[in-house]
Amino acid sequence: MVNALIITSEKEQEALKQANVLKKTKSTNEQSESVIEPIDSITLNTENNKFRLLEKQLDNLKSELVQERQERQKLYETIKLFENQMPKHIAPLEAFNNLSLIELIFRLRTAGITDKKAVQVVESIEKERKKKKFESLKDVVERVTVASGKKRMKGISGDKMVDIVDTWSRVLFT
Repeated sequence: MVNALIITSEKEQEALKQANVLKKTKSTNEQSESVIEPIDSITLNTENNKFRLLEKQLDNLKSELVQERQERQKLYETIKLFENQMPKHIAPLEAFNNLSLIELIFRLRTAGITDKKAVQVVESIEKERKKKKFESLKDVVERVTVASGKKRMKGISGDKMVDIVDTWSRVLFT
């Protein structure tokens, strides 16, 4: 390819100056383009590395979160297991109304009532529960009677009821 320019001799010097300026501008643009490309690829590689690093950190955080959730679930299950194994406190009135006969005998014995009397009291409690649930501890004292010879007498006195409530409040039964 041949570049040609027809100009008058008066304008020749000005045309040469413009040509030199264009050559310098063109060579500067070529140099800057060649320099820019490696910088852009380096920047691109750096950005890709940063992105990969962030992805890796995010994956690590996800793994830690999953692990923490699993550990928390295990702790929750362990707590539930212990809660189910812990003795439950039951109100005395509820005990008189709902416990099985064997459990009630056991609890009365812990309050200092003899085996024979505990069985008699529980038999009376069972008969009275069938008629109607006890409404208060006073109701238990009034309605529960045991045979003493030919007469019936209170199975649990007021003072004994206080002893029972006091003992049951200090002892946890399973």
